[in-house]
Amino acid sequence: QFLLEQGKTVMAHNPHVCLMMIDIDRLEEIDNVQGHLIADHVLHIIGQFLINSFSKGVTVARFVGKKFTILMPDCALEKGKTIAENLRRKVMELKPENLDVTVSIGLTSSEGVADTNLTALIKDAESALRAAQKEGCNRTCLCITSKNIAPA
Repeated sequence: QFLLEQGKTVMAHNPHVCLMMIDIDRLEEIDNVQGHLIADHVLHIIGQFLINSFSKGVTVARFVGKKFTILMPDCALEKGKTIAENLRRKVMELKPENLDVTVSIGLTSSEGVADTNLTALIKDAESALRAAQKEGCNRTCLCITSKNIAPA
């Protein structure tokens, strides 16, 4: 709900936005091996890290389960790609609970798209995220349009 409310405002006032969909790789495995409390703590640490990584104008929201979305106003695709890759690398350095944790990221942008909306951006970011996970996780994939997905 928060993402939808914030997203409509951001989309209405910014011609160029990037949307990142971030998923914590192998969190289910951590849950099974280390236990639910450890997995929940890893989720919390990653969430706090994401919130602390951005300024006030950026919307960071838990999407579903172990996924997060980041909606960045006034952000071209190239800038978004750099931000996503920096985030991905920094997550590897976090070592929450002394565990090697990585994330997969799907990234899309409204740049160059005449008529887009938040729902379309979410769908495209999820498609790019699935591509990143199919390619082995711990990577960023871009979805420039609904039909064009590429590694970052």
